Amino acid sequence: MIAGFIAWQQAALMMVGTAIGGYSGAYYTRQLKPEWVRRFIIVIAWGITSYFFIRR
Repeated sequence: MIAGFIAWQQAALMMVGTAIGGYSGAYYTRQLKPEWVRRFIIVIAWGITSYFFIRR
């Protein structure tokens, strides 16, 4: 931060997007059935794990 390595305009935009995404994601996740959310997370986790095993 002191050395000036942070691009503050882009960082501010990312902070706003993260806050909006976090709150809206939590809101919409509560609207879904817990089983759907659980399955979605499992599918994403398997996909990422598979990607890293294949990429290695």
